[in-house]
Amino acid sequence: MQKELSAFLCTIRTFFHLKAGKPAILSSYFTSLAFFFFLANYLTIIK
Repeated sequence: MQKELSAFLCTIRTFFHLKAGKPAILSSYFTSLAFFFFLANYLTIIK
């Protein structure tokens, strides 16, 4: 579980670096989308 979390955070960090030049609204939208999918997978693992 911890490994997945760190991998997710690393992905988000890389994503922010890639999106730095793009509009903030777009990057925050995609970030929340990615976080939502991660959260859904996380809750599924717990169950």
